[in-house]
Amino acid sequence: MVAFLFLCGVGLLLMLLEALKWRKIVPFFLTGSVLMAYVLSVLEWKDKFNIGFFENMIGFDKPAIAFSSVIIISFFIWLFAFMDTYKNKEGMSEIFILALFSVCGALMLTSFRHMASFFIGLEIMSIPLYVLAASAKNKVESNEAGFKYLIMGSFFSAVILFGLALMYGATGSFEFVQIKTQVKMFPEKIPAFFHAGLILLLIGMLFKASLFPFHFWAPDVYEGAPTPVTAFMSTIVKTSVMAAAFRLFSFSFNMFHENLEQILLWSIVLTLLVSNITAAVQTNVKRLMAYSSISHSAFLFMIIYVNIKNNISINTLMFYTLAYSVASLGFFAVLNYIAGYEEKSLDVFKGLAYRNKFVAFTVLICLLSMAGIPLTAGFFAKYYVLTLLGVSGNWTLLVLAVIASLIGVYYYLRIIILMYFKEPANSDYLEVSDNFKTALFISSLLIILFGIAPAVIFEIFKV
Repeated sequence: MVAFLFLCGVGLLLMLLEALKWRKIVPFFLTGSVLMAYVLSVLEWKDKFNIGFFENMIGFDKPAIAFSSVIIISFFIWLFAFMDTYKNKEGMSEIFILALFSVCGALMLTSFRHMASFFIGLEIMSIPLYVLAASAKNKVESNEAGFKYLIMGSFFSAVILFGLALMYGATGSFEFVQIKTQVKMFPEKIPAFFHAGLILLLIGMLFKASLFPFHFWAPDVYEGAPTPVTAFMSTIVKTSVMAAAFRLFSFSFNMFHENLEQILLWSIVLTLLVSNITAAVQTNVKRLMAYSSISHSAFLFMIIYVNIKNNISINTLMFYTLAYSVASLGFFAVLNYIAGYEEKSLDVFKGLAYRNKFVAFTVLICLLSMAGIPLTAGFFAKYYVLTLLGVSGNWTLLVLAVIASLIGVYYYLRIIILMYFKEPANSDYLEVSDNFKTALFISSLLIILFGIAPAVIFEIFKV
């Protein structure tokens, strides 16, 4: 809670710095503030009390602090990775301020206990993203991405709001814990439209996480948005949405009725098939990574589907989001550095190992992690998900997940082959800045560290 309030205050202070024309100190002040927010989260982690704030609308319990820490770590790496892209350029401070407020909304989504705080957090996170997606104002594709994301995001926000309204009408309460208690104690008094509201809520969350059949916006928006914004959406936004979905469907509404369970199951199955098969034939690197991100969303939703009543589920979700976020940020950082806005072909990675071995090695580590290769964080992230499926007896889903992972290895391997076995179009040595090196070093180190000692990370974030 302290970190959340601190970052909200930092956002207001950054707006004041912008008004006073002190733009040059914004990146450094923001980076230091994010690091301080993480320290505050670590200190709060030691507190064993679970206290609700603002009339119990927000509660930073252990799971909320864990996911908040993942978001703050991801944002810290994002700042280092893309600081040079915006530094001393027009609109720099606005970009950083919008990103910070989106992070504040994401932190609310990890800790809500009330319909109002859930929806407010969702909109605080989403509205800055509509602007960020269209922030390349002189590019038609960016404007189109922002407009498409605005229209589709607003529509599905309305779907979620309508679902919440139906649930309130059925129970007369805005608090999710009270709604759960009432449904559990008096199921015969709950009208049918409560379940309709729950289904609408699930549909809205499937859109936010870009699962089939609501995935179609993601490749277009990922491709059209500036690469730093794409990286932000595929990591920080995904983590917050998954944390919110887990809180909704595993904490508050873990008594799935058959229809809701079947909707989620078929969405996961079709997402795995469509995303991986489509990614395998892509030649546009940002669209490939968009379909890859959709596939990872399906893996994350498997954790919610199996819904095992112990700490393994939430720890697995936290570990997976952290492993994926770190790898994705490292990859998009390199893509942004070596390719301009117009360069979206996989060929931009040709001969990267000849131009800069350190940068190519970082991309290799990130891709191996996303593919789930041993000794990387991604391997254990997928291993824990598959273990959950096996323990719960979902063998068909487990086999499908393994097949999807094998297809993923194929399209990640395409990029690795281009880096190490193809001649570069430009043989000049690739110079990199200190900020960029720092971001890549942190990403690689965390991926390898989590891959070598995953049990240590599990123990640190045990909730």
